[in-house]
Amino acid sequence: MINIASGGALQPTNGVGVPIGFPLYEWLEKYLPQTANGRVIITTRSSFFPLSVTINIDIFTIDEAVLFLKKRTRKSGEGYSYDLANALAERLQYLPLALEQAAAYIE
Repeated sequence: MINIASGGALQPTNGVGVPIGFPLYEWLEKYLPQTANGRVIITTRSSFFPLSVTINIDIFTIDEAVLFLKKRTRKSGEGYSYDLANALAERLQYLPLALEQAAAYIE
């Protein structure tokens, strides 16, 4: 899930747009928008987050994940191993964001 949270929408709040009484970790509150114009992208496996729009993103298939890694890392020929890409994708549970971060590191 990707939740796009915006501030200043509902009342009463604790001052950062989060309803009073919502069990949100205090460390996260400082990153939430302080005004109605702010936006934050929060990735979570939870289907609920207050004051947000949820976008469901499916995991990649094995073939999609391996092809994504190949294209994103710009590896080919001897610099590319299907077996290693497949092992990495499996280890990262075919999660798109995790694969993007790994590809950025590899690149």
